[in-house]
Amino acid sequence: MTSSAQTLIEAELAKHPSITIHPSLANRFSSQPFSTAPSKLSSIETSRYEDMPSPSPDATAEGLQKARIVKEYLASREINLSLLEVYGRNAWLVENYILEGILKGLEGEVEEMEREGGEYVRKNGDSDARYNRFAQEEEELRLLEDGWKKGVRGLLDVLVEVERMKSGRNK
Repeated sequence: MTSSAQTLIEAELAKHPSITIHPSLANRFSSQPFSTAPSKLSSIETSRYEDMPSPSPDATAEGLQKARIVKEYLASREINLSLLEVYGRNAWLVENYILEGILKGLEGEVEEMEREGGEYVRKNGDSDARYNRFAQEEEELRLLEDGWKKGVRGLLDVLVEVERMKSGRNK
């Protein structure tokens, strides 16, 4: 197929002998421009939006925690982008405002816990006791975090349904 195309091109060029390619351009173009694939552009790094591979059964707790964080991030990112796509910029901005408020509240809680931890160490002077106290409360913190995530997810579902109902009523 390429040889027949090449013969047609040569036949057409033979009809117009005055057409010549400038010598400086001759080296810039190959005879088969589509034989090699163009190099892939990497203007946007997409690795942060990709899901992590499934952890093996003997994976460490840290690896599982990282996978869980990535999963939650991707889920919230998908919700935000769907809000932007379906309901427009304002719904997306409202959601970002709500999440920012939740984040500020959580940061305040973290500061309070750090302050309490520092006070406890000053009172007791025992870092092992502090470690044991936080180890005991780790499960409670995990449960609170899961509850918070479910609450945020529920809030998003309610907001989406309200917008869906408003758009259905306005039609």
